[in-house]
Amino acid sequence: MKSDVETKAFDCVQWTRETRDRINERLAGMSPQAARKWLNEAAEQDPLFSRIPKSPVLRPARRETE
Repeated sequence: MKSDVETKAFDCVQWTRETRDRINERLAGMSPQAARKWLNEAAEQDPLFSRIPKSPVLRPARRETE
């Protein structure tokens, strides 16, 4: 099967991987609290996230361990 990467105007997988790598580089060495603070601040400044209604993040239900 031949790849259409050369003809794509936008490669979503490549963009996602590059974005993930940039974020991981930025967060490397941060404490979990500092990383959470940075991510929350970045989300508030991002135009995409600003269009998403604010809602509290709920913790998933814990499974009972056997």
